[in-house]
Amino acid sequence: METEEEKKEEESPAPCLLALNHVSRLCRNVKESTDFYTKVLGFVLVERPPALDNFDGAWLFNYGVGIHLVQSQDENRLPSDTHHLDPKDNHISFQV
Repeated sequence: METEEEKKEEESPAPCLLALNHVSRLCRNVKESTDFYTKVLGFVLVERPPALDNFDGAWLFNYGVGIHLVQSQDENRLPSDTHHLDPKDNHISFQV
């Protein structure tokens, strides 16, 4: 038997998504990653909300897409092989 909350969820239409806002990526080194995204791919550093200054990261934007780079605090959450892309792992793909 459904609860009242489950009934409300079924009745509520899904929100109309307009666009991708941003992608957030954990990284080993925020500065090196920022250099890659700005110097190679042409992204621009944008201001981070002051409330998010409690961790190391960088906010970038271009081509209608935001990228949030966040310094990983846990090496185990990062790919172990830094020389090969695993297509089954998290990744971002840009068409150029």
